[in-house]
Amino acid sequence: MYLISIANRTLFNRRQDNKRIFKISTISYVLAIFIVVMHVSLRLQRFLINLEDVGNLEILTNCSMAVFSFAVPMYFLISGFLFFNNYTKEKAKEKVASRIFSLGIPFVIWNIFCYLIRVSMSYIPVLNLEEPTENIIEAIWQSSYSPLWFLRSLGVMIVISPILYYLIKNKIIGMVFMIALTILSLVGFDIPLISLYYLPIFIFGGYMALHYKALALCTNRESKYKVLFLAFFVILVLVACFVDFGKYQIVLHIYRFAMPIVFWVVADSFFDFQKSSKWYVRYDFLIYCTHTIILDFFTELLLVLPVNSYGLYFLQIFLPIILVLFITTWGYFWNKYSPRSLRFAIGGR
Repeated sequence: MYLISIANRTLFNRRQDNKRIFKISTISYVLAIFIVVMHVSLRLQRFLINLEDVGNLEILTNCSMAVFSFAVPMYFLISGFLFFNNYTKEKAKEKVASRIFSLGIPFVIWNIFCYLIRVSMSYIPVLNLEEPTENIIEAIWQSSYSPLWFLRSLGVMIVISPILYYLIKNKIIGMVFMIALTILSLVGFDIPLISLYYLPIFIFGGYMALHYKALALCTNRESKYKVLFLAFFVILVLVACFVDFGKYQIVLHIYRFAMPIVFWVVADSFFDFQKSSKWYVRYDFLIYCTHTIILDFFTELLLVLPVNSYGLYFLQIFLPIILVLFITTWGYFWNKYSPRSLRFAIGGR
């Protein structure tokens, strides 16, 4: 009976681990889509200046950028949780080394890729673009033509993770440390390279992994407060749509901190994580790395074409879908014919 009990417990733990992996993979893919929608909205706003009767379209783009602005903070939250999950002093060096590879390789490869595409765009006469003013080293470090500043900031957080671990391994000290960092970021204080704005969110993910892992892995279907979380989710979406985050930065900060936590819980109401993850979710990182330079090319092309408000409505709705499908298909064929090179390019993911 004892051996059967151990076997059952092992099987249960394995199923829970698989469920967690499926959930993180699926949510990461959804977050990549949210970021694409947000960046499409941002670029389409360039066209609104010269058009009339764009009231509803402007509301749509503003709401999209506000509602989905929690996507990058949630990446930091998940990254913190995964990094500090099962973290020990003995594993620290190994964990840091593995993250340096998984973050550093894609950071260099995709920044070079985006820089070369941007240089090539400057030789297309119809786009009327000048050559980049910075050299390739500056473009890589600054992520001038990609959204990969996220990897640079995350890499710095990983490097200082032994210090962070020492501070957050104690519940009280860790909580005080997070609150202090949050206050500092709210008053405008920043630390070069680290992105102090996102550091408390990363630390919170690690804090949950160290002290409240069972609670963090709790699902909305298992929660007694299912309706409450769903109501909170709806309220946060309404706040993002109707509150001007530009005027009320503290509300934006609270939203970007609260929404990732709430979305993690309520995601179980939208997706079935009991089953294995779909094949396409593995391309979430490829979408994140490449979508902006493709979108920039398309946007510059649109600038020389006649576009009306109806066309912008169409682009706001369908361009994210087209872009995600294109990159996912690209990833599928790349994985089919050269899986090792794809795996290397995305840092072994």
